[in-house]
Amino acid sequence: MRSSKEQRPAEYGRRVWRWISATLLALAMALGGISVAAPAQAAGGVYHGINVNAACAQTWNDPYQAAYVVNLWSPYSWVCAHQRVGYPYEFWYEGGVDFQAWCSRHYPGSAAVIAGSWYSKYPAFQWSCRADHEISYR
Repeated sequence: MRSSKEQRPAEYGRRVWRWISATLLALAMALGGISVAAPAQAAGGVYHGINVNAACAQTWNDPYQAAYVVNLWSPYSWVCAHQRVGYPYEFWYEGGVDFQAWCSRHYPGSAAVIAGSWYSKYPAFQWSCRADHEISYR
């Protein structure tokens, strides 16, 4: 029987390979986290959410608007539809949403942007209003 110091070369090579792999993986994860976090911090500004149903109502000047997303992977796939429950039931598609008009009205000086977020993996839900300054609510 061999002692622990007298390991076969193949076993020793596997141990060294595992150690090197684990070290490189930890290093890659640490550097990857830094490189992903840096652009978000560098972007700056104040971000505000967008109420898409309200943006549809404002875009089409119709209180019976509802927003629908056609493709979760495309932020430009939002459509507005006139939808009124009652008799007779009314439903028809109007068109797209003007996110910039909504941002300009509710957060003057802001811009409608697609900002990646930690809470939604779908690009359709990543619209927000970005202001380069803090907006006072007087």
